[in-house]
Amino acid sequence: MGRYALTQWLSARKMRVGIGWLIVSILAAFNLFSHLGEPTGPLWDENYYITSTARYETGTAQFASHPPLGLMLIAAGDALYGTNANQNLVRIGADKKISGEAMPADFSYIGIRWMSALFGTLAAGLVFLLLVSLLDSITTALVFSTPFIFDTALIAQFRAAHLDAFQIFFVLAALLVVSRAVKTDGHATARYALAFGFACGLATMVRANAILLLATAVVIIGHAWLAERARTRRIADAIRNGLSIAAGFGLAVVAVASLHLLVSPNPPRPGTPAGDRDSMFVSGPYLDYLEHRRVFSPPVLWSAMKDYNRFMAADLQGIGTTDPNGSTPLQWITGQSPISYRWDSDGVRISYVWLVANPAGWFVSIAGVIATMLLLARKFSGQQVYHAPTNIILPAALLLTWMLFMITYQWLTLYRVMYLYHYFLPLMIGWVLAALAWQQRSERICKQHIGATLPSLVVVTVLVSFILLSPFALHQPLTPSQCKFHSSLSVGIFCR
Repeated sequence: MGRYALTQWLSARKMRVGIGWLIVSILAAFNLFSHLGEPTGPLWDENYYITSTARYETGTAQFASHPPLGLMLIAAGDALYGTNANQNLVRIGADKKISGEAMPADFSYIGIRWMSALFGTLAAGLVFLLLVSLLDSITTALVFSTPFIFDTALIAQFRAAHLDAFQIFFVLAALLVVSRAVKTDGHATARYALAFGFACGLATMVRANAILLLATAVVIIGHAWLAERARTRRIADAIRNGLSIAAGFGLAVVAVASLHLLVSPNPPRPGTPAGDRDSMFVSGPYLDYLEHRRVFSPPVLWSAMKDYNRFMAADLQGIGTTDPNGSTPLQWITGQSPISYRWDSDGVRISYVWLVANPAGWFVSIAGVIATMLLLARKFSGQQVYHAPTNIILPAALLLTWMLFMITYQWLTLYRVMYLYHYFLPLMIGWVLAALAWQQRSERICKQHIGATLPSLVVVTVLVSFILLSPFALHQPLTPSQCKFHSSLSVGIFCR
């Protein structure tokens, strides 16, 4: 292929990738932004995040159950949307939680939700780009993007002011960096290592559980170690990559913590339930900063971070181990234990919001985990499954990360209640593993004349499941008979 022909091919490929990304993003945006303001009442943890948004918008210092990045993004979305600017934000943010009955009738729920929907849409685009990077096939990337775009649990969560869309976006960004890093020469991965650590740090500053994603650092470090160079050079590159990951992670944590302090320079409001509780954990240089006796500085930042961690630890101790909506990791694998977020009735029909899994998509995820286990077992038994040393690192690291999440979650069930949405990160890892496993075996499968059947089956079953269950994710009105019909695919949904 001549230079001109190669340039033309690359240009055409970029255009096809761009079109694929646009298709995925449009589909995701349609699911997430359509009638985003409905229902006009708090959904699940929105009762907490509405109040934290109000405190951020009044510049009031606060602590929360989770690190501050996701909370700040929700607040930024509401401030940018602007429709709640005239609300009594001091009253709304007076307590850590607010009931729907206490909310103003003219409060805009689009304002607090649209940033989550935006990041969910961007995350869908990242899924496609990640799969294109891993598979070098636009068609296959579109196929394996389908479970993400049409997952009813993700849609229900992303259409609310919840944290998951932000964390998932940063996690996918980290995995995209990894996919690019393994395609470079081992000594050229330092900048990818820094970017990976930064993305992991941002994901962790949304929810702390994303710190387990650092297990995939073995891909970037191992890629440098396996490069064809002198041993001392490989060791130096591996150490450099590890330090770059740590530096990127630390930079993200410091940046987010600093922003949290800078946008909330006012002390907690005394005499309010939220202010009195937060004041119990403000100490040392951080207290001096809030009372304007000190300017922002590293000691202030360090003091504030310690106080925030103390609050999160105390809050975790106050979480019970049982809840009617709670579930266990073993139940998540098959999408059991859906959660009823809200229902509204007009006297004839009922509009529900259920956090309910798309069973077809969740089956693809666990199938990817099982298939990867089998492929790795064959590799270690001496069979040629993965043909290059670097090809085995990524699926092995992702499988390890999946197992770390599940083991950690099982351990956490001893100390706190867990919910279905805690499975979202392992769920996504399973989808990536399914795509990688398909890539490894597709050539052999195609020779058996079923190469196009399995991808088509994935798309069709995911779409059929979505059509049946989508009313529960999209708050669409249903009669009792319609509710029973649409809930036939899910164990746990009950019709009122």
